[in-house]
Amino acid sequence: MYDLANFIDGLGGVGAARDAIDWFRARVLAAGFPGLHLDAVLWSSAVIPTSAESPLVVDWVRALGFDSGTSYVWVHHHDVGGSSFPEASVAELRESAFAEYERYASSSSGGSRGFR
Repeated sequence: MYDLANFIDGLGGVGAARDAIDWFRARVLAAGFPGLHLDAVLWSSAVIPTSAESPLVVDWVRALGFDSGTSYVWVHHHDVGGSSFPEASVAELRESAFAEYERYASSSSGGSRGFR
């Protein structure tokens, strides 16, 4: 899910949004599927080095019961101040971004297994 704030506002708050997700999970199971994995895009948290952190985003992800969180664009995780960007190789950008992913995963309460 890309825009958590809009989702929460549209449904009338965190409690109502959690109810909607729980309803969705129940419908998936009732339809015979083994379950549902929901991933939240954490674009308003401090994944971009120059962005201001919103402490609510990870709280929302946990409160809503998301299985994981991700970033919309992996290149945002690269500190361009310490590299040859934009001349940097894609490999340099990728390695930097994936190192940051590991750091984020290890710092979340769920580790690399997500937020639930």
